[in-house]
Amino acid sequence: MPPGRVVLLGDNAAASVDSRQLGFFPLGDVLGVVTRSLPQPEGAHRR
Repeated sequence: MPPGRVVLLGDNAAASVDSRQLGFFPLGDVLGVVTRSLPQPEGAHRR
């Protein structure tokens, strides 16, 4: 993943326009509130 970019995924894959269509988003363009962190898969490393 490029530095300063994030992947955004909507909760409805059939109707969401997100990183699956548009690619990476600049982190500075994201405004939101984290309500829950998802567990990392085995062997995944956070950066």
